[in-house]
Amino acid sequence: MRFMFDNSPVPINQIPSIEEIAWHPVEPRLKLQIFVRNLLHLLWFIPAFLLATSVWLYMDSIEPVGGFQGWTFLFQSSLAIGLLVLTPLLPFRWFVVPIFEVPKRKYAVRLEDLNYQRGLFTTTVSSAPFNRIQHASTQQYFLERMFNLASLEVYTAAGQAVQITGLDPKIARNLRDHVLAQVSQFKQHGESEENLASSDEERDGDLE
Repeated sequence: MRFMFDNSPVPINQIPSIEEIAWHPVEPRLKLQIFVRNLLHLLWFIPAFLLATSVWLYMDSIEPVGGFQGWTFLFQSSLAIGLLVLTPLLPFRWFVVPIFEVPKRKYAVRLEDLNYQRGLFTTTVSSAPFNRIQHASTQQYFLERMFNLASLEVYTAAGQAVQITGLDPKIARNLRDHVLAQVSQFKQHGESEENLASSDEERDGDLE
């Protein structure tokens, strides 16, 4: 028996729409975890700000007549522009964006793949087919344990394909087990097809 390759075109109106996928949102408390994480980021931002200000004042105090050939003005101008940009931008990015971005994070499980959607201004949809997945694991770091959250990480031969954060730990483990079970079924199915093809080739050879 020989298998015939068929690559017929599919009508555009018959392609399933992404809106038809049953998306599931991540846990809302992920926003609190992100807030706390970003507050911890201030632990390095504030000292860096104070250090830059100290250097600014120090250069003013030791500047010789004529200046450091214009480097003082260039440094102070760059520092001032950086502070003017970062001062309003960082609080907006760290504490306002997550309020609207976290509800956009959703995942979906279909018969043959795992999907993840995220993004506020730009929406990104990642899909990992079960027949390409090689490994799946759950992670629960310090902040995730504080808020009773976990992450699911799925890998293919090319590297990390999907990382879903903000999951309930039980759901994350169930998803991992389901993904690994599906991967095992696809591998067994693939091995069965290879064995069938090999036996067909052997019979064709005997007939010749």
